[in-house]
Amino acid sequence: MKLVAVTGANGMIGRRIILRLLRQGVRVRALVRNNISCEENIEYIVGDVTSKQVVDALLDDVDTVFHCAAEIHDDSVMQEVNVVATKNLASTAINKGVTCFVHLSSAGVVGPMSKALIDETTACFPDNAYEISKYKAEQVLSSMEITGMRLCMLRPANVVDSDRPGVLAMACRNNWIDKFSLLFKGAEGAHIVHAEDVAAAAIHMVNSEHGLTGVFFVGCDEDKRNTLFGVLKMCHGVMGRDLGNAIYVPAGVPYLLRLLIRGRSLHGDSRFSSAKLLATGFKFSLGLDGAVTNICAGPVKGSK
Repeated sequence: MKLVAVTGANGMIGRRIILRLLRQGVRVRALVRNNISCEENIEYIVGDVTSKQVVDALLDDVDTVFHCAAEIHDDSVMQEVNVVATKNLASTAINKGVTCFVHLSSAGVVGPMSKALIDETTACFPDNAYEISKYKAEQVLSSMEITGMRLCMLRPANVVDSDRPGVLAMACRNNWIDKFSLLFKGAEGAHIVHAEDVAAAAIHMVNSEHGLTGVFFVGCDEDKRNTLFGVLKMCHGVMGRDLGNAIYVPAGVPYLLRLLIRGRSLHGDSRFSSAKLLATGFKFSLGLDGAVTNICAGPVKGSK
């Protein structure tokens, strides 16, 4: 990598990709909506990923692209940001001779699922606006005529860090509402993976000597402790407390209740397989233990 473009550069994964690239001595051009997180030795472009002019300037003389930008809140613009802008970014990358394009998707694209083990061959049936838009982006990229550019699409599971600890914040709150929730959901998959490991996997796609292409899940579900009870027990242990023995209903019970009330969902004891990623030689630097320790050993946002 000589000059790398990163979209969503101020995001949880994007900023970690950039820091790793800088440590490797790689030049970085970052697309941001504002300059609030400026770092030294980075060329910033302030603008929107939906702007063709901005994208054109972003990709000048670039050889590698990490596409992390996405709309996750406003359903009304997800098609434009997550699908149309992704297509334009990839098309521009092809025209400008980019050699590798890494797209950050989501494990949620599989949609409602009761399958025990989910891998890259599992059919996808997304059912909410975000999942649908991310899957459409994957389909658009896969259907493009690409010559001379490697395309890698990563599907991270439940990404967390200290600012967005997700379910790990329950260990710090430790209130009766969370304990009641644990009783019903304790056996369900937590799918925790740290943003640092996702960033490392993205860079591995480019640096690997195997010329990687295609779709890869990124998660720590191979670790059987990656359930709601399992990760909370680990978190309590880091904080010097004992959560006690496992007391929760089987995962099938809350799954059936949701099925009756809301319809099918991606909950229960399903696991996302990272076997394909691990087969490329990738190793998680943090893994489940490191993710929990990294977050629970210090102040946890959202714990009050």
